[in-house]
Amino acid sequence: MHHDLLFSLHSKSAKRAIVIGAIALVAFYVVIPNIHAFGIDIHTAVPKNLWLYLLAFVIFMVTFLSTSLSYRFLAFKKVIVGQILLVQYASVPLNLLLPAGIGNIGINYLYLRGRGHSPSTSGVIAGVNNVLGIVGNISLLIVLVAIFGINAKVIGIYADHATVLLVILAVLVVIAAGLVWFFFSRMRFARHLRRSLIGALRQYRKHPLKPLASYGCGLLQATMTALTFYIVLNAYGIHLNFPLTYMIFSLGVLVGAITPTPGGIGGVEASLTAGIVAVHGAGTGMALAAVLAYRVVSYWLPVTLGVLALGFVQHLRLISWHK
Repeated sequence: MHHDLLFSLHSKSAKRAIVIGAIALVAFYVVIPNIHAFGIDIHTAVPKNLWLYLLAFVIFMVTFLSTSLSYRFLAFKKVIVGQILLVQYASVPLNLLLPAGIGNIGINYLYLRGRGHSPSTSGVIAGVNNVLGIVGNISLLIVLVAIFGINAKVIGIYADHATVLLVILAVLVVIAAGLVWFFFSRMRFARHLRRSLIGALRQYRKHPLKPLASYGCGLLQATMTALTFYIVLNAYGIHLNFPLTYMIFSLGVLVGAITPTPGGIGGVEASLTAGIVAVHGAGTGMALAAVLAYRVVSYWLPVTLGVLALGFVQHLRLISWHK
């Protein structure tokens, strides 16, 4: 049954890609020609330091290597780093088609299945990798807040919307928990799957260094992703210290995570722009230009390259949609 579901998702991807392409064309022909309405002109749109901007792109692309190493540490069978790195790049456009990172988890699951892992073990590895990545982001934020404190202006940005965001997040958590409980408690297949998942998780008790190394990769990825944002801001002449930049970045990512659009489009841009304007005092046009430039580096260019990577992944038969 799950084979048919995966194949169905794959067969529908072309239609979804067409829709997304149409949205991109609308953005190109409608939004971009009128971007001056947001206070952005040719002088603010172009980075003041192009070399710094290119460095930011290189650093962001290297972050995929940390994810690849994380899977290498978590896997129980041989995983080739070069292959899993190609799979990470290929997962970027899939996250446009499937919400909440399901595209990333799905393609890594299929790759792990192809490397000889069982369905339950493949699912556990992909899930543990994502959880440890989130824990890495949160722990780094806690350390920075504990050492440097938190800027009152950062809190003020989101204070007015904190209640709404928390309610949305709480509703999503309750719905997800309810679905998981129903699935695992009511269905016979789910009970068997639950036993398989628990068995797969117990394997890490025998190899505790595996999740620890993966956690380290999560910390590295969180640092490098925020460093990308930090360098882009500096390329546009917006100078903030790294801890403050990371706080603004983390809250922006949180808003993007609960924004019901592919990649958090709209929510991330608005949140990051508001944070920069409030803390740095930069004009809205300059702040928005820097944020959009960051999103080009961290989202749109990787999506373009990811489409090519997905073609290579399928050509090399690293995954099978019928697994």
